[in-house]
Amino acid sequence: MSRYMLGARALAVLILGSALQAGEIWRVPLNDQLRQIQLSSVPTEQKIQQLRDLLVDKPVMLLYCAENVAKGEGTKLGLAMFRDRATLRPVRLSIGHELMARLRTPGFADEYASFVIASALDGGTQEFMQNRDRVVRTAVGEIAFAAAGFEGIPREFFDKVSDPRFIPILTTCLDAPDDVYPEDQGDIVMGKPGDPTGRNVPRQLIPIALARLNAVQSVARMEQLTRTHHDIYLRANSIYAIARMGDPKSVDGIASALDKHPATPVAAMPIFEFGRGLIERGDERGIPCMSLQLLPASSKDDPLSVLYELERRLQVMEAIHSVATASFFAEVLEDKSVQALLLFDAARLSPSPLMATRMPAPTPQALLERSRTRIVAVSRSLTDQVLASDLKQLTPQFSRIAEVTKDDEIKTLFSNAAQKLQSK
Repeated sequence: MSRYMLGARALAVLILGSALQAGEIWRVPLNDQLRQIQLSSVPTEQKIQQLRDLLVDKPVMLLYCAENVAKGEGTKLGLAMFRDRATLRPVRLSIGHELMARLRTPGFADEYASFVIASALDGGTQEFMQNRDRVVRTAVGEIAFAAAGFEGIPREFFDKVSDPRFIPILTTCLDAPDDVYPEDQGDIVMGKPGDPTGRNVPRQLIPIALARLNAVQSVARMEQLTRTHHDIYLRANSIYAIARMGDPKSVDGIASALDKHPATPVAAMPIFEFGRGLIERGDERGIPCMSLQLLPASSKDDPLSVLYELERRLQVMEAIHSVATASFFAEVLEDKSVQALLLFDAARLSPSPLMATRMPAPTPQALLERSRTRIVAVSRSLTDQVLASDLKQLTPQFSRIAEVTKDDEIKTLFSNAAQKLQSK
């Protein structure tokens, strides 16, 4: 395949990705024109101008197409459009988001933070409280994304936009409406145009921003949401925020309510978020909420689901080093699915209905090979945390994994950790 064909294919992938991310619709004739520009022999400056003329109403797509013409051109063009005061605020937010989240523009964070803060304080509530049938960047949404480290915005960016003046704005925006289904839904119709989807992603993440602002005055409103709101993600994140801010009465109420739920996918999410909030503020009562046994049976039987859930739990558990974590790690090491992964033993991976639905369905060995980097990272995190908490009682389990595992790197990690535990 020629380099020109590869370039055209790469351009098509970039256009599709940026179009989907920006909620923009593009057609095949437009794609043909973009391909012609990409493959033409005219100078770069002329190609960029042709793209600007063609994509005058699609600024995000323009950035990626320009970046594909020549590295750095998309960033340069994006900065110019962002800094142009004549550019409408929603467009500046869309461009700023891409410069931050995907183009990773050096030195742009402070400039973008100042713009987001000013925008949120100047009509940010009204801007956010709208029905939308596609992705539209808003200042409040960017603050929520930063708080959660979502949509490519790094969590560290929240430190630059953290301002207590946002608390009443964010609290009001908890009542923002659902997104609605668009007129043009493509080949898969999800609902009638204009009907609510039941979701609003930035709204779902607002409780995380309130927790990071320690907005204790918003706890009462979030308590109401945990009982009444239809969006499970908003309810779960509200539970996390309440637990993280640590109001004793509210925490006890949430704990009592969660105790009454069986192990189902709907129940597992809020229980995990409750535990995460407690652990992040150093409360050991959150450790039992990390148990893999609380997962529904469909997840516990699926190796990829177990790996994903273990990754999430280990990330949370990094916040607490204590002998109280021994029960959690002991349970993890005894879990049959976890053992199959750590021992890198395909024969131990029991087939599950979820694995059979993956297209194409992977063989157990192929699944292990494909997931090896993640399994090694989990092994490193697990051994580091057990060492940090000095859990000597887990030495036999570590020694056994080191002896039986079929992966050399995992063997080294557990063998070295076992020796260090013995010598302490």
